[in-house]
Amino acid sequence: MTIPLMSEFLSYPEGDTDNNKQDCELKAFHRLMKRLKKEFPRLSIILLPDGLYANGPVMELCMENKWQFMIVLKDNCLRSVWEEFNPLRELEEGNKVNKKWGNRKQHFKWVNGLEYWYGDKNKRRIVLHVKRHGNK
Repeated sequence: MTIPLMSEFLSYPEGDTDNNKQDCELKAFHRLMKRLKKEFPRLSIILLPDGLYANGPVMELCMENKWQFMIVLKDNCLRSVWEEFNPLRELEEGNKVNKKWGNRKQHFKWVNGLEYWYGDKNKRRIVLHVKRHGNK
């Protein structure tokens, strides 16, 4: 079930007014997450954002708040994660599933426990679980 709880609008003053840059979705996301945590401190939250939010600070914020998340990770995003995922997915046993849904065939492969390093001089680490699927 999806229930909209709050909205966060982009606002010009929240942007970089000195350089005539407007607010962005990532900044608004962080503002909204602070408000959500304040208003609903014990609420179990599962986030399903798009690839724009596939970055260390967003994922770390989710983990700190004990929120689950599933982010679409495009091939050109978080390159180090894909570089580790691609060889490992073929080595692990039991990490493949094939499903048929009507006329669609889907193939899933995953690797758990991938390390993603980010931040200033890659000093911050997050452990991720990555799944890849394909259709036929």
